[in-house]
Amino acid sequence: MSEISGLLERFRRGPELLAVVLTGVFGEEEDFVPAPGKWSIRQIIAHLADSELVCAHRMRQIIAEDGPTLTAFDQEAWTRNLDYARRKPKQSL
Repeated sequence: MSEISGLLERFRRGPELLAVVLTGVFGEEEDFVPAPGKWSIRQIIAHLADSELVCAHRMRQIIAEDGPTLTAFDQEAWTRNLDYARRKPKQSL
């Protein structure tokens, strides 16, 4: 398997691996925040799901365009306005 194929396979299996790791994690555990300004497991999983969408778009830009402009996004605004604190991890996965 080539390096790229291996990386793509790891990327494809990411949600499955997260689901296994999160088996048995519920309620307060999902919402535990280790320190002020840090995110809970629920918020991190939602962020990973949204980041995957952003990165998929960026990959397509890199492949298809000459000199693409890759724009940043405000992850704190996404966390707040896309309701990461209430999104169910299974929905994000």
